Amino acid sequence: MRFRLAAILCAAALAGPAAAAEPSKADLDACRVEDQPDHKAAVAACGRVIKAGADMPDLRSMALAIRASNRTSLGEDRLADADFAAAIAADPTSTYPLILRGDSAMALGDFAAALAGYEAAIKLDPDNPTLWGRRGLVLVISGSPALGLVDLDKAIAAKPDDAELFRDRGRGRNLTKDYEGAIADFDRAEKLGGPNAAVLTGRADALFLLDRLDPALADLDRAIGIEPDDFYAYVARAEIHQRKSDPIRALADLDRALSLRPHDVDALLSRAEFLVTQGEFRRALADAERGLKLQPENTWLLLTRGDALLNLGRTAKGLGDFDRVAILAPSEPNVFGHTCLYRSVFDGNSARAVNDCDRAIAMSGPAAYLLASRSAAHVRGGAYAAALADAEGAYKLDASYVDALYLSGVAKRGLGRRTEGDADLAAARAIDPDLDRTYGALLTP
Repeated sequence: MRFRLAAILCAAALAGPAAAAEPSKADLDACRVEDQPDHKAAVAACGRVIKAGADMPDLRSMALAIRASNRTSLGEDRLADADFAAAIAADPTSTYPLILRGDSAMALGDFAAALAGYEAAIKLDPDNPTLWGRRGLVLVISGSPALGLVDLDKAIAAKPDDAELFRDRGRGRNLTKDYEGAIADFDRAEKLGGPNAAVLTGRADALFLLDRLDPALADLDRAIGIEPDDFYAYVARAEIHQRKSDPIRALADLDRALSLRPHDVDALLSRAEFLVTQGEFRRALADAERGLKLQPENTWLLLTRGDALLNLGRTAKGLGDFDRVAILAPSEPNVFGHTCLYRSVFDGNSARAVNDCDRAIAMSGPAAYLLASRSAAHVRGGAYAAALADAEGAYKLDASYVDALYLSGVAKRGLGRRTEGDADLAAARAIDPDLDRTYGALLTP
């Protein structure tokens, strides 16, 4: 940016004497957005450039836009908005302030404002592939990846050697579930621009979703080697370590991620959910409660806190969280699938457990774990025939779901078919000896 400002000043000087004193080289150098500037110093320097360039609309417009961008970085949003408006008014034919306004909005996650900035720039310069790429990226990120890919395809056709465009199209292809296409784009981006963390984590996403865990892990290791403070890479790598049954490394990565962003709600949820699976219920409860202070109505944090409370023996409070979630998300099948599973084990009111299972099945269709959970709830209510029907239905859907075999044994014993029931129980225990800990209380003497 400083070179463009200097070029404008040089052109103005050739055209004739300026009415005001020329801005100093030091101010031109400091009034910039690239290379991580000192934002306060940049704002001050841009102010001096703006004053000196009062008779040069293009210089004034650019300096106003650069000051606005730096003010955005300082959190001075109202002042930034005023500067952007003044920059556009000073030179209405320039795309530069519109692009910077879009970039600043993107950095804040204000995708609607970013899209408005880029589209206004495209109206002024409709054949600019850089602008197509920027609009394509914001569409990809903001929930319209198919539309974004149209822009990115056009941009790449015009600029086939632009690594960033291939990286951004890779992100779009990930979101449209074209994982092989995404990998090809990330490969091309790496070939053109060399390895960088964004390319490597994007490719790791695609590889992970194709269940190619080892190369995904290798990419994330490389990404962290390049950017040791890459929050997202730690979160993604933790998920791979969980899938690879490496809980020590998974927890270490989640801890590292939260040391970088201690108030990130998604990371707090991920660690809380992981700690529940490891039996670390008190630590899980602490993370869930930290997250709920930030987002009191986050349904998955409420469910996870409920899970931890139930496992800590605080049944009424845990079920209270489930009741609250049912009010907040009455049409979410995954919510009722979750509460069905837990209520079948912890809720003494079997009818309530059966009701949650019924709602989950009605919304998402039968699944082995739902039928098995409803089977357990029926056992709690003494409805052994219904319990057996659900257990057998679950086993037919997924013969590897050993809970169904165990519950079949429980139901058969309840119906007086002890020999058959004991055979099912023995077969299930041979596969998973821990089933007694989960369902043993349901067994009849």
